Amino acid sequence: MNLKSTVPSNREPIATVEEYQRALLRLRDEKLQSLDLPIFKAFCEAPDCTLTATRLAELCELSAWNESNLRFGLLAQRIARALGYKPTKRRDGTPRWWEAAALGSSDESADANFRWTLRPELVECLKKMRWV
Repeated sequence: MNLKSTVPSNREPIATVEEYQRALLRLRDEKLQSLDLPIFKAFCEAPDCTLTATRLAELCELSAWNESNLRFGLLAQRIARALGYKPTKRRDGTPRWWEAAALGSSDESADANFRWTLRPELVECLKKMRWV
């Protein structure tokens, strides 16, 4: 598996629409999780495809912002692996999996107000595939 470089800012594309499509088809074949499509839909319907962890929790009927962090992080981790993308790491060495699916602050805080913006190439892919 050819891992993509993660040295540039997370604002640079990490994959093309077609690469996202192949990755999502792999995820579909492995079985999508029950919240995957609602998470994508919530982002794509939000202004500028941007949500806080708290708002994502509300829209997907999750218990709290920390559950949306967990769910979105796991989804992004599966996308990263399907893409062969290696995310940057926090100071404590843990990966920022969300970078595979979204743009956001590289700030170390992962609180209720952390804002994610779904990557434009992923949004285009989701619309092209009619998943949202």
